[in-house]
Amino acid sequence: MTVSRVKFGIKQKSLLVFIVIFLALLIFSGYLGISSLDTAKKNSLQASNATLLEHSKTFYQTHTSAQKQTLSLLLKSIEDDALSLADFVERLLVENKPLTGLSDYSEPLLKRNSHTKSHFFVNNTGDVKYYLSTDTNAVLRPNHPAVTDLFYTLGTPTNNPQRELRWTPLYQDPTGLGRVVSAIVPVYHENQFVGVVGTSIMLQNLVEHFVKADAQNDSYAILLDESFRPIALGLQAINDIYRQNPLEVEQLIQQSLLEYDSDFKGFFKQISKTLNNQTNGYEKITLAGQVRYIAYAALDEQGWIYVNILSEKALIRMGQPLNQQFDDILEALLLKFALPTLAFFVAIFFLISWLLNRFLRPIIQLSDVTKTIAVGAYDQKIEIQAVGEIGMLVDNFKLMQQSIVKQQQGLESFNSELQEKVALRTEAIEASNEALQTMVHNLKFMRDQMIESEKMASLGTLTAGVAHEINNPTNFVHVSVQNLEADLKAFEKFLYNLLDAGEDDEIQESFKQQFTPLFEHISTIEEGTERIKTIVQNLRTFSHPQAVDKKILKVADGLASTVKLVQTKHTELAQFVTDFKDNPALLCYPSELNQVFMNLIINACDAIRDKREKYNTKELGTITIGCQQLEEAVEITVQDDGCGMNEITKHRLFEPFFTTKDVGEGTGLGLSISYGIIQKHEGEMKVESEIGSGTLFRVILPICGGSKELD
Repeated sequence: MTVSRVKFGIKQKSLLVFIVIFLALLIFSGYLGISSLDTAKKNSLQASNATLLEHSKTFYQTHTSAQKQTLSLLLKSIEDDALSLADFVERLLVENKPLTGLSDYSEPLLKRNSHTKSHFFVNNTGDVKYYLSTDTNAVLRPNHPAVTDLFYTLGTPTNNPQRELRWTPLYQDPTGLGRVVSAIVPVYHENQFVGVVGTSIMLQNLVEHFVKADAQNDSYAILLDESFRPIALGLQAINDIYRQNPLEVEQLIQQSLLEYDSDFKGFFKQISKTLNNQTNGYEKITLAGQVRYIAYAALDEQGWIYVNILSEKALIRMGQPLNQQFDDILEALLLKFALPTLAFFVAIFFLISWLLNRFLRPIIQLSDVTKTIAVGAYDQKIEIQAVGEIGMLVDNFKLMQQSIVKQQQGLESFNSELQEKVALRTEAIEASNEALQTMVHNLKFMRDQMIESEKMASLGTLTAGVAHEINNPTNFVHVSVQNLEADLKAFEKFLYNLLDAGEDDEIQESFKQQFTPLFEHISTIEEGTERIKTIVQNLRTFSHPQAVDKKILKVADGLASTVKLVQTKHTELAQFVTDFKDNPALLCYPSELNQVFMNLIINACDAIRDKREKYNTKELGTITIGCQQLEEAVEITVQDDGCGMNEITKHRLFEPFFTTKDVGEGTGLGLSISYGIIQKHEGEMKVESEIGSGTLFRVILPICGGSKELD
């Protein structure tokens, strides 16, 4: 299939050439007119600017001299105030009067001269007197070393042997006023240096009245001392000289501008050589690529230099009215020329637009059909009437549409087959995933069963061994104690039979007192052996629990018997304190609860033993066992002052086989079994402990109707 290509037609070429020629003529004629007027404008402005600059030189020289005279008068008044204060202080010293009168003398001077910001007197010990009619000790920071400040050292005999008035460089006022300069006069009494008197003026004051920038005329002024160190300069001056943030030039301002590397350095060196012969002048220099005019004048008394800086652009702006007149003439000429040209161009524009619309209409229709096909309507009919090159384009587009329809049908068939394959594959993957999940679940269940079986087998082996090793000797002891009790009763009866009926009652009472403790010990031993048998039975039933009927237990009695059993072995370790507020009856498994009491008390003994070993002390510990009845429950507490435990130990305290004892000293089952027994009784066990402060166990058991059944 051959596709015809449309070449650039004669109609398009003709329109394009016409437009290009028209625009070229329009641009050329406009350029000639505008360039001629612009040349005339430039020549006139150059002549006017030259005249304006010459007149500005005379004006700013006169203005700078006038500012110099005003500044000289201000500084002379400040110097007079400083000399007057010095004379007054010397008179006070001669008359041996207190310096408190300086405040009254200073106040009218401050009111008379609004530029003066402070008066002060600093003696040779650093004591500062009177500042703005206020004691500076209330303003300066405590223990301020005033004798090391600049305003003091300039007046000392070492730095000022002539005893003359001197001006300080710019410095930071220690009381927070900001940057100031001060007129300093040394004070002598009986030919001995006693301090300095000073009068200060703030930098801000000088900036506002003498060196403030004029934004409208792009001008500003600076004030320098005889060494060309800045005394007063505004923000624009700081930017032009130091090229830094005004807050970061504190140290640089102390440096002479004859030494600081700035655009002003060469100019200041030049005028420093001519100041002795020429005290004022007017120069043109280039700063940061901009032309500036500088008028300067030296202050006769102080030797300071007042400099006025003006931008050339600001001077030239004064000639803008003439420039505006030229612009108005140029605009009028352009307007006269532009109106007919614009009318002609509009007419040509509409003509060309009509021709182009007629030429492009078939192309626009074809573009609309293309958009419809692009959104999926591949069978859209193309009904466009066109001839020539556009007709060839429409025919070629119809052929392309037919090819796209065939390819789309093939893609739809392939897509349908691909979706079927993806669906089948997805079903297979989902089935495989379900099978894997079932297998993982079964494996986890089998693993848990194996771990539980292994645990129970190990626990059963341990229980059998413990039961066998403990049960036999326990039975021997139990039987022997029973035999001993029978023999002791027979012996007691035998002794009573030996006594005559009339024997003294005191002898019989003595016999009774001797036998009573023996029977109590035998009873304790029997109870202990019974407890051991019960513990062994509990170990056997740990992995194979058996049902046992509940019984009524007097909780305080059970605790007391347990304490008595444990106390016999640990009398040298701790003292046992019982605090039984109540003796409630509880429906429970008595042997299991006694086992819990035994484990808690023995653990308390072990904690006290560990603390004694850690701190190498023989001091007896204290174990307090308490019992009280709450509203619907019984609370048992076991508290010791042993070594205590950390948070990790408390968190794992009731885990099976967890122990803090050395290998062979504990199995880690005591508290785990006790916790299980308390849960079995639907109770709860809480622990409170801190390292070095001991441990408190609280066991809370519901009464569950035990008291009612007992009644």
